Amino acid sequence: MNCNYDSCNENTRNNGNTLMEKKSEYIDTKELARELAVTPETLLMWSNKGKFPRPIKLSHKTRRWKRATVENFLNQKQIETKVG
Repeated sequence: MNCNYDSCNENTRNNGNTLMEKKSEYIDTKELARELAVTPETLLMWSNKGKFPRPIKLSHKTRRWKRATVENFLNQKQIETKVG
């Protein structure tokens, strides 16, 4: 599809907001660590030990987590904590 910037940009609108204004479906290690109040190293350690969802590895140093996967995991842990 050929389009100039304005027409392509118009196609990215969703309910008056551009897609860039929405939270990304994926989150990087630093941002996720900040949201969970842990270090990036702790996140990777948990993941490697099977105590946290594994990230999607984009390159040797680049990893992303799917927000929905992390949210589901945390919700499940919260339920287990209340029940157990």
